[in-house]
Amino acid sequence: QVCPICRDNLSESQLFKSPDTENLVQSWMKIRQTLLRGALEEKIKSSQKESDTANINSQSDKET
Repeated sequence: QVCPICRDNLSESQLFKSPDTENLVQSWMKIRQTLLRGALEEKIKSSQKESDTANINSQSDKET
């Protein structure tokens, strides 16, 4: 293992956990799925709007 601060080679027992970093990682793991789900929903909504617009334009072209 390498110390992320000084870059010295250390054994596992010489490294210590940072509570702040642990909290940050745990928070990220909790929110990541929610963010990805929201982004996917937005992409789907955007695709549906584009499809609806294309259908409306296609129908108006047929009427003229």
